[in-house]
Amino acid sequence: MRIVADDAIPFISRVFDPAHQLTLLNHREITRESLKHTDILIVRSVTRVDEALLDGTDVKIVATATSGIDHVEQTYLQSAGITLINTPGCNARSVAEYVLSSIYVLGRKNIIDPTDITVGIIGCGHVGTCVASLLAATGCRYMLYDPPLQAAGDDREYASLEEIQAADIITLHVPLDMEGPHPTYRLVDEHFLSAVKTNAVIINSSRGGVIDELALLDHLNTDKLASVVLDVWENEPQINQALLSKTIISTPHIAGYSLDAKYQGVRQVSEKIYKLYPADNTIPSPDIALPMADRYLTVTDAMDDNEVIQFAVLSGYDVSKDSDRFKQVSNGQEDYSGKKFADFRKNYPVRREFTNFTVCLPPSRKMCRLQLEGLGFKVTLQENNIS
Repeated sequence: MRIVADDAIPFISRVFDPAHQLTLLNHREITRESLKHTDILIVRSVTRVDEALLDGTDVKIVATATSGIDHVEQTYLQSAGITLINTPGCNARSVAEYVLSSIYVLGRKNIIDPTDITVGIIGCGHVGTCVASLLAATGCRYMLYDPPLQAAGDDREYASLEEIQAADIITLHVPLDMEGPHPTYRLVDEHFLSAVKTNAVIINSSRGGVIDELALLDHLNTDKLASVVLDVWENEPQINQALLSKTIISTPHIAGYSLDAKYQGVRQVSEKIYKLYPADNTIPSPDIALPMADRYLTVTDAMDDNEVIQFAVLSGYDVSKDSDRFKQVSNGQEDYSGKKFADFRKNYPVRREFTNFTVCLPPSRKMCRLQLEGLGFKVTLQENNIS
């Protein structure tokens, strides 16, 4: 098979048999001309897949190594008989850890108290569910809001929108839907923001278009909101510099960029492509494995339980480091280049998920064990205070 893939997708060259023709291209090089004699196209969210890109090509399968598919014109693919593959849930834990890290960074900055907040989760699919799981492990109160899932008969307890708007933190985990019974485009608009609790924090790691950025900036300028955490922007890769300056935490769409999530994405893609073809003459099942990282965190008796959890979470992933780097790159420049945004993502350092860390607890700190294990950490007890 003739395969074209975005060269920024890690592991991609390792999951297909060398007998197949695999061409790796920069996302800017993925054009109709480069796809004329291609059977399978594998992309990231930065590539708009539509009739303008695919008409007149041989593409039969489009695979995106992402959970979201709003960059794909699904109606056209269906009419053209092109199969669409995506990877739902591949980065759910990575994004959920981003949200939890943000909460503890806000706590470190004394903007909130992570031990005494209620979090409103809008969107309860793979990511929102994972966020709820991590919050539950820490003992944090949370509420769920997802009208489509609720209407479909999901039996979890859901809050009203008014209850969500009264939360201390509102975190968004919805797809970008422009129409339909539950559109999410600019879901957070002037009307929504006017009903939000004073000094609340909004976290958006879903899609930039879910928030009306001008309305958000107006509310930040009035000091009604404590702040916002933004990983996604309405006009990526160009960003609103005025809004950036008002954020406590801002990053260039990297919440789901853990190495583990990238691995799961490409693995799901290759496995699904494999299932579409007979095993005897086309793409083999991937044979790569992502090694676990042996990373150890040692806790002291001087820490109380809450300090242990904060220490583990921020040692596993401290989002403020990504935010500081991003702000230095953009630096309030009016001529900020979208290429800088893309380069930051392309050159993003390796980040591993909590499951790759072992927390060494003193014997006296056994009560923390269940919380840490609920967050995904491995836990071991120190012997004679030696880790």
